[in-house]
Amino acid sequence: MKKVKKLLSVLAVMLLIVCMAVPVSAAGKISKNKATLLTGQTLKLKLSGTKGKTKWTSSKKSVATVSGSGKVTAKKSGSATITAKVGKRSILAK
Repeated sequence: MKKVKKLLSVLAVMLLIVCMAVPVSAAGKISKNKATLLTGQTLKLKLSGTKGKTKWTSSKKSVATVSGSGKVTAKKSGSATITAKVGKRSILAK
């Protein structure tokens, strides 16, 4: 029973909400608006509408990590901001 409650709490808390936090002139769109992941699950994010190499980062690597190709992996319950940066332009995902 405790494992079920823990799993449900992880599911509820593990929200990665993508929000556009850049001016309209900095075109770019991330493929997912929000996502819920359990520990160990992954999600591939894609950035469209931009040219050049995208650098992906996570604000809380203990909660979620992101590879150079945009693959997000949930590490534990919580929330993290995922940032895609192309040149000087940044698009944030929470």
